[in-house]
Amino acid sequence: MRAFLIALFWSVVLATLYATLRPLLVHVPVSDKTQHAVTFGVLMLLAGSAYPRVRLGWLAAALAVFGALIEILQPYFHRDRDVHDWIADCIGILIVVALLWLLRRWLGSDSRHLVEPEL
Repeated sequence: MRAFLIALFWSVVLATLYATLRPLLVHVPVSDKTQHAVTFGVLMLLAGSAYPRVRLGWLAAALAVFGALIEILQPYFHRDRDVHDWIADCIGILIVVALLWLLRRWLGSDSRHLVEPEL
């Protein structure tokens, strides 16, 4: 199960990178900031599930850096750089960090229960 979650996480990372650096082809009828928050919230959920032994703060920091790098690179791909997009990324990350932190506290200090039930 963990290998699947790791593969899924990295697939979504690559899909996010592709979607954010390609020319905008279709207008999605959802707020741009909502898209950013949801995408990075999902990435944080997947990261926390794929890497349960890594501190949530490190995972969140890595994803925040990833979001910042996307914003830095976008002008080179004829997209707009917007610090507010990065802020929305961070809000999505922080919401999921809070939820995962509460879930890990509720389940106890052994966070393996999130992805690997003991038999």
